Amino acid sequence: MLALLVDLRASELCNLNIGDLPVVHGKGSIWIRDGKGKVTRTVDIPDSLVKRLDRFVRLYRKGAKPEDSLLISTKGMRMIYRSIYEKMKKLGKKSGIGKLHPHMLRHTYLTRLYNVEHDLRFVQDQAGHANPTTTAIYAKTNSKARKRQVEALDEGQ
Repeated sequence: MLALLVDLRASELCNLNIGDLPVVHGKGSIWIRDGKGKVTRTVDIPDSLVKRLDRFVRLYRKGAKPEDSLLISTKGMRMIYRSIYEKMKKLGKKSGIGKLHPHMLRHTYLTRLYNVEHDLRFVQDQAGHANPTTTAIYAKTNSKARKRQVEALDEGQ
């Protein structure tokens, strides 16, 4: 669920520590250390997710230190990409979605984020993209926005 509510690559999700969360540092963002290309960035999150993360840490990571992993396996080790991938694959089959993998959630999040304000620069910052051309892949308008734009053009004549 976190992968759909926040723009994180699966590897970044695996690398999250308790100290990267608002519950520890008090800001409305998640710190991404060592993201793709060794880039460090912050990802803004809504207050509702700050509260959910705080609850998750209190319930499931009670006593964890800031340098401890947020997500752990059943063996108590840091979650690895392959484990997340396999869990999503099973979830996709079980839910009837079909093929589901972590990057699909990132793609969904970025497309939804773009459709809120059509602010490609903000989406680029959130995604941690160095090149806006990469971000433009996610800049797909939804059918409702497309219809509104076409109608507005017609009304202007």
